[in-house]
Amino acid sequence: MNDGTAGAINWYDLGHMTGMALPIGVGTILGSALAVMISFLILSFPLRLLILYSKNYKIAMRCRMAADWMLVAIIIVVIVNGLSASSWFSETLSSSKDLFWFSVQRTNAALMTVVPFYYIMLRITNRVEFYSDKHVKYLQYFILYLRRFKDDKRYRESEKKLMHALKRLYFPFAIGKPDEFMPQRGAKRIYVGKNWQDIVIDLQQKTPIILQRVNMSESYLWEFEQSVKGGHLKKVLFWVADYAEYEEFRRFADEKYNLQLPKLNEMGCEQLFYLMPDGQFRVYALDSSDAYKQFADVYVKEHPDHVSENKSYLYGRRDIDLLRLAFTPVYDKLIMPGVNRWSWVAFLFPEFFLICHTIKYRFLIYFTFIALPLIAQAGFLTSSQVGIITFIFMLVMAKNGRTLAWQSYKWESLEYFNKWYQSKMVLVIFLGVSRWLMWFIVGFWLLFNPFGWELPHYDWAQW
Repeated sequence: MNDGTAGAINWYDLGHMTGMALPIGVGTILGSALAVMISFLILSFPLRLLILYSKNYKIAMRCRMAADWMLVAIIIVVIVNGLSASSWFSETLSSSKDLFWFSVQRTNAALMTVVPFYYIMLRITNRVEFYSDKHVKYLQYFILYLRRFKDDKRYRESEKKLMHALKRLYFPFAIGKPDEFMPQRGAKRIYVGKNWQDIVIDLQQKTPIILQRVNMSESYLWEFEQSVKGGHLKKVLFWVADYAEYEEFRRFADEKYNLQLPKLNEMGCEQLFYLMPDGQFRVYALDSSDAYKQFADVYVKEHPDHVSENKSYLYGRRDIDLLRLAFTPVYDKLIMPGVNRWSWVAFLFPEFFLICHTIKYRFLIYFTFIALPLIAQAGFLTSSQVGIITFIFMLVMAKNGRTLAWQSYKWESLEYFNKWYQSKMVLVIFLGVSRWLMWFIVGFWLLFNPFGWELPHYDWAQW
């Protein structure tokens, strides 16, 4: 104990303990990440084989969902074991009177980092979102991407670049390859059964934009035929990656449908073209990394019909504009009715709401917000200033949280946004209630110590 203040916590020991917590925590997170990755690769191997050889749509979907739950279970087990290991290590470095507070800090840190850790592991294990055919009913604002399955690996990098650029307009969706364990990053995959042709016809009618990677496979020629018969050519983006194959396709379209597609120059790079209102084709060369982004800008300018039809969806706006509009009164006239509503969950648990929902720059805002007590402890802010800033932040999240989530992502429809939002709210409430319950128990023990434990006592005036 500090000789100057009887019964007060030893601030030197606490500072030493807090400084020790950082390297222990970093080591625990790195070790846990490696353990999760190795465990998942080993335990998911039978599921990969089952998907590959079953040739059954329902079995494959259940295996993919089982892999997701397996990843969550592995993360929980590894985090619990990691915390136990850090507890054992900390016991060798800190006195027993400080160990209680170290455990409290570690438990609170676990609650605050479990979601970010989960998202990190999704990236490391290359887990991406996938959907079943039940998701088709939610699709309203999206790009339909049609291609040949075997070309996915060949054009993986260019697909990622193009899909990233097109996300400014809508989010691309494609039919998933039936026997793949998990889709590659790029367009979202929808896994369907034997009725895939009916689903493609339905999606071509619903989508504002159809992206077609030109090839001569039987399935693609059928998909192209449906575009011609359905009168959808005006919303088709033709993506040419193989010049020789495109020439063959161009002759096929001329002979069978009397459709005069443009003759492209063999430029050694991928090209896009689409039909303009005047009946001419606009050709765009993807000859650099910036060309994908520039193409999206050009397409927005040349298609004001999309802007007028989907004005409430903020079609074509950049991320920074979407976030800026979320904090101004004008956004009520731009977004769909029913999006902007007061959220008590965001008000009560703003930090968990922030990291559990899709919001641009959420982790930067999240870590800045939870760092406020440390900034106050360093002397840059007073406790009252931190309290005012925190309360303002809670009000902003309650008033604009749903709008921020809506504008940070190209949602398929308002119906799906509400469904997704409700599912995330359960997680936010669970984490928030767990955190407040933990601090209530700590406060109860400090005030009454019902079990007669020898706990270090805080001098609340000094705290």
